[in-house]
Amino acid sequence: MLPAWHCTPEKVDIVDRKDFTGDFFTNIEIYPDKIIISNPGGLPKGMPEADFGKYSLARNATLANLMQRAGFIEKLGTGITRIRQEAEKAGIHDVEFSFGYFFAVEFKRVADSWKSSEKSSEKILNLISTNKNITIKELANELNITRRTVEKNLAKLKVKGMLQRVGSDKGGFWVVNNTTFEGLNK
Repeated sequence: MLPAWHCTPEKVDIVDRKDFTGDFFTNIEIYPDKIIISNPGGLPKGMPEADFGKYSLARNATLANLMQRAGFIEKLGTGITRIRQEAEKAGIHDVEFSFGYFFAVEFKRVADSWKSSEKSSEKILNLISTNKNITIKELANELNITRRTVEKNLAKLKVKGMLQRVGSDKGGFWVVNNTTFEGLNK
C-alpha cells in the first residue's frame, strides 16, 4: 500500500526540485518492496543537508509561483513534512530522501494486510488456546497491535466459526473450535 497517487506532495516536490536545464526525466522505479521517485536536481546550491525540509528555496521561481497559485504548494517549506505525514497516514513508516546530483524519495511498501491479518488471527487463536480468559487488551499488548485490530480479527474468526465467546465480556471466556482451526489459512 502506498499513498494515493493523485496530486500528492511527493509529486509536487519532485517537480519543484527538478533541474530543468537538461533533457532529464523524472524516474519512477517500482520494485516489489519499494517505489523510488527521482530526478536530477539535488539540494539547491549552498543549502546544507540539515536545512532539508525546513525552508522553501525553489529552483524554478516561475514554476513555484504557478504551483502556489494552483494550490499545490504554499512555498513555506512544508513539502517534505507533508510527504512524511501522507506516508504515515498510509501506514508507510519508512520514507527515505536522498540527494546529491539527484533528488530521490523512496517509499517502502507496507506488508500485505491480508497476510498480516491472517498471521494475527492465527496468533490470536494460539493465545486464546493457551488462556481462554485472555482479554482484548491483553491480546493487543501481546501481539503489539491495536485493540481495534484485535476486535476486527475476533469478529472474522467468529464469522468463520473458529471462535466463540461464552458469557459476558467481563466474566466470559473464549472457546476455540479446533475442527475449523486448520481452515484459517484456506
